[in-house]
Amino acid sequence: MTRLKKLLQRSFITGLFVLLPIALTVIIIKYLFEKLDGILSPLIKHLIGVHIPGTGLVATLILILLAGIFTKSLIGKLVVNKVDSFIATLPFVKGIYVSIKQLSDAFSPESKKGFKKVVAFEYPRKGVYSLGFVTSSIKISDKEGNSQNIFTVFLPTTPNPTSGYLILIPEKDAKILDISVDDAIKMIISGGLISPLDVLKEVENK
Repeated sequence: MTRLKKLLQRSFITGLFVLLPIALTVIIIKYLFEKLDGILSPLIKHLIGVHIPGTGLVATLILILLAGIFTKSLIGKLVVNKVDSFIATLPFVKGIYVSIKQLSDAFSPESKKGFKKVVAFEYPRKGVYSLGFVTSSIKISDKEGNSQNIFTVFLPTTPNPTSGYLILIPEKDAKILDISVDDAIKMIISGGLISPLDVLKEVENK
């Protein structure tokens, strides 16, 4: 009886871990589908007189694609700059929009103000490495006139890389890794399940 009970318990746990990722994936996709589909589906229903599931999602994706194409053009860039300047004059809204805009630009591959390099550095203690993104570099001097470069590094959290900490570290203490920002973000989101060996090799070789 005891052996059968343990077998059933083990089988149940195994089945749980098999079905849980599938169930969560379905739930997340369903949630995203309903949210994205609900953005434009009322407008489409008003135009054609009937609700067709999925048309709002398709319209939203097309709108995002067209916005990206338009923004890359000269006129599009001018329009975006005008919109940014206008929103920057609005009280309360300005603070929210600017913060979201800066965070969005940091992760955007098109932005020149985004993450510049992927670095590994010893944190929170010696011998333990953390992965971060260089956002800028500054030079400081002490009283004796000795100068050194300092990296401002964004240290993201797992699995949500949009939150994290700002850390200032000497350039000499940072190991610049020969991996893309996208690959580093994938590793952070996955909790190290994706490409950790490539990063470890880079750290060891530096």
